[in-house]
Amino acid sequence: MLKVGQVNETDTALAYFITAVIAISLYNSIETVVIVLFVFKRYGGTYFWSLLAACLGLFMMTFGYSTYFYDIVPNLFGQSAPTIVGWCIFMVAQSVVLWSRLHLVLQNRKILRAVIVMICSTAIFLLIPTAVLAFGNDIRPPRQVFIRGYQIMENIQLTVFTLQEAIISALYIWGTISILRYATEKSKRNLILQLLAINVVLILMDVTILVIQYCGYRTLQINIKSLIYSLKLKLELAVLTRLVDYVKKDHSETSDFVNSVHSVHGALNVSHSKSATEEVEVPEEVVPRMVPE
Repeated sequence: MLKVGQVNETDTALAYFITAVIAISLYNSIETVVIVLFVFKRYGGTYFWSLLAACLGLFMMTFGYSTYFYDIVPNLFGQSAPTIVGWCIFMVAQSVVLWSRLHLVLQNRKILRAVIVMICSTAIFLLIPTAVLAFGNDIRPPRQVFIRGYQIMENIQLTVFTLQEAIISALYIWGTISILRYATEKSKRNLILQLLAINVVLILMDVTILVIQYCGYRTLQINIKSLIYSLKLKLELAVLTRLVDYVKKDHSETSDFVNSVHSVHGALNVSHSKSATEEVEVPEEVVPRMVPE
C-alpha cells in the first residue's frame, strides 16, 4: 500500500494518480526550460525571462506539493515555502508571458498598459493576502481565522486569475484576427483556426481547474493544477512558434500588415521596414531556431 501523507492511504488509486501527475508536471517544467534555452537565439527580453521564471515557479510549486502530500519535509512551513513562493512566481510570470506576446498582434498602448496594470494589481491584492493566509494555516494549534480566510481567498484568487488570463487570451485572438485581414486567405484561415484553438484550450484548462475547485475536490484540484500549468507552458511555445513562423513567411502582403506586426518597443522589440516589400525584422530572442531564416 502506497502511503501518502495528506491523502487517505487506503485510496490507492488516488495515491498513484497523484504520483503520476507530480512526476509528469516536474518533467514538463524541466523539459520546457531545456526547450526554451535551446530554441531561443538570444537570452533576453521580457518574454524570455518571464517564460523562464514561469518554468522555475512551476517546478518549485510542484516540488512543494510533493513534500506536502508525501510528508518529505516534516516541518509545515518547510512544505509551504516552496509551494507558495513557486505559485506566486508562476502566476505573475505566466500572466507577463501572455502580456508580452500581446505586443506581436496589438498596438494599442492604452490596452497594453491596462493589461499590465491589471496583472500588477492582481499580484498585489490577491497573491500577498493568499500567501499570508496559506502560511497562517501552518500555525499550530490551527486558527479558524486562517483556515476560513484561506478557503475564501483561494476561491477568489482562482476565479480572478482565470478571468484575467481569459481576458488576455481574448485580446490576443482579437489582435490576431485584426492583423490577419491583410494575409492571404489560406494562411489567414489556417493560422486563425490554430491560434483560436490553442487559446480556447488555454481558457478551457483554467475553467477545468475552477470547476474542480468549486466541486470541492481540493486535493485533485491542487495536483491537476500543476499538470495543467505545465501543459499551458508547452502550448505557449507552440503559439509563439506558429506566429513567428507566419510573420517570417507572410510579412510582405501589404504595408498595412507590416505596420500591424510592428508593435513591440521594450518587451519584444519587433520593428517594421520602410517598404511593404522589405523584410519584417522579428526579434532574435523570440525566433526559434527551427524556423527558416
